[in-house]
Amino acid sequence: MGSGAGAIPALARDRNLADPVYPIGILIKGKGAMPPMSDMLNPAQMAAVLTYVRTNFGNDYRQPITESDVKRLAGPKKME
Repeated sequence: MGSGAGAIPALARDRNLADPVYPIGILIKGKGAMPPMSDMLNPAQMAAVLTYVRTNFGNDYRQPITESDVKRLAGPKKME
């Protein structure tokens, strides 16, 4: 985790990214100094960003995150 104005979730070699639920939740709800991204990115954009992060920065989680995964985990809040 970084520091400064607030903690920012790690991306590099982050074992938490193995379970897609974790990074999807981080983008939807935010964590530490990172704000929620659900007002800035649509589900397809979130899926693309998370799939990229999970396959780069020393991470090797090849299962793509889909738009459907993001929508399913977003819950009752409508994401378009």
